[in-house]
Amino acid sequence: MSDILVGYGFGREGRRQAFSTSELVLAITVVLAVIVDLDQPRQGLIRVSQKPLMDVQHHMLTSKQ
Repeated sequence: MSDILVGYGFGREGRRQAFSTSELVLAITVVLAVIVDLDQPRQGLIRVSQKPLMDVQHHMLTSKQ
């Protein structure tokens, strides 16, 4: 949404602002990096335990019987 607003503002002014453009690019890059890092829970900077998911799976398998 912010990229739409920045683009609209640039269109109204008729010129681009380097600072705003670089901040937007940096923000999008950081968000994508965090998404990719979270997608690989055993590697990367952010490590997420799989134990809660394994507990739910175990509970679902034992409650069927």
